[in-house]
Amino acid sequence: MIRTDDLQNGYKIMQDEDGFCFGTDAVLLSDFAKIKKGETVMDICCGNGIIPILLNAKYLPGHITGIEIQSVVAGLAKKNMELNGFDNVNIVCDDLKNAHNHIGKPVDVITCNPPYTAAGSGMQNTTDTKIIARHEVKCNLDDIMECVGRNLKFGGRFYMVHKPERTGEIIAKAAEKKLALKFLQYTYSGTEREASLALFGFMKGAGVGAKILPPIFDERTIL
Repeated sequence: MIRTDDLQNGYKIMQDEDGFCFGTDAVLLSDFAKIKKGETVMDICCGNGIIPILLNAKYLPGHITGIEIQSVVAGLAKKNMELNGFDNVNIVCDDLKNAHNHIGKPVDVITCNPPYTAAGSGMQNTTDTKIIARHEVKCNLDDIMECVGRNLKFGGRFYMVHKPERTGEIIAKAAEKKLALKFLQYTYSGTEREASLALFGFMKGAGVGAKILPPIFDERTIL
């Protein structure tokens, strides 16, 4: 069933209650990403379009391209752009491996809220939509880094949210595509627990040296 939620920022989003609804991780990522006025953005694994909505609400980007492999989910994302009157966002239903076919030239910024769990591990979900959203069924970290390396301009920024336990793997795979870690921030859902989410900020072609930002303590964090 499709419901419409008020995002409390002047915008709304339609979500499928039987599918995958956005969580705090999307909100954290949109706040972590820094977009300058007029910059071109690509959001891969864009789901129902929550990241493009939040980025448009907070910043003044130029054009945003959203890439989503699931046709039903991509269709909902398109409707959400129409619902909010965003004519600067183009939602594309395609594999992120083909993202280069949908942008004129490398973009300034890429954002990604990807599946967190390696294929074949972790608890499997009850619907294909949720499995694809949470497990590396249609794409994995190698696919993501390959896409970013190919479609991000030199000096461009890549922002991603992921699981803390995959930090070392993420940094190593990013380095293979000349993506240097510049910012890292962990989110905790309670002061007595281990980090629940990690926010990564990379720059293509940058030198070594990263800032570890203060942790975020958020009881609302959804895993």
